[in-house]
Amino acid sequence: MSERPSPFRRNRPRWNPHAGDQAELRKLPGMKLRVSGPFKTTLIAFVVAVVCLGILYAWVNATRDEAVEGLAQAVERAAASGGVEVLNLATRTDFAWDRVFILPPYTDADAVADRLGAPAGQAAERTRIGERDDITVLAFSRNGDLVEVIAFPRERGDFAVIDRPQAFDRSEATFYVEPMPGQPDWLNIWPANP
Repeated sequence: MSERPSPFRRNRPRWNPHAGDQAELRKLPGMKLRVSGPFKTTLIAFVVAVVCLGILYAWVNATRDEAVEGLAQAVERAAASGGVEVLNLATRTDFAWDRVFILPPYTDADAVADRLGAPAGQAAERTRIGERDDITVLAFSRNGDLVEVIAFPRERGDFAVIDRPQAFDRSEATFYVEPMPGQPDWLNIWPANP
């Protein structure tokens, strides 16, 4: 029976334990990791996908932070006079939308999806508002699709007057902003068109 050479030993010098030439051992071509064929293509695709997802994640978080900061600055400017001021979400957002859903703390995702529709439920799931009391979720939709979700910190402006999830059309998304009596650093926000 003839011995068939192993494909793993092809073009590799055999190691001789009695040979004193250690330099030859360091130069063995089989000691390097060789990636070729379909595995190489898959590995490259995986690395590219991970990099792209990382960039997308960073961009989405930066966009959300900008949206929160922009809205918070608008609330603070609206309340700078110390009296009741008006905040119109249609003029304070820079993306297209036709409805906004205001989801207060502890909103159940399934219940709000049944009551107000899929975009509100998706926003509640994404932000885990059912477990939180530090934010109010503003979920913007266009033609029934969720386009933007802002987890708005209550310390920057509190929609607490809205005690249950509500939807507002773009033309109705106007709110009053007023410092809380006795706590001028805490801003209450409530709908102008309840």
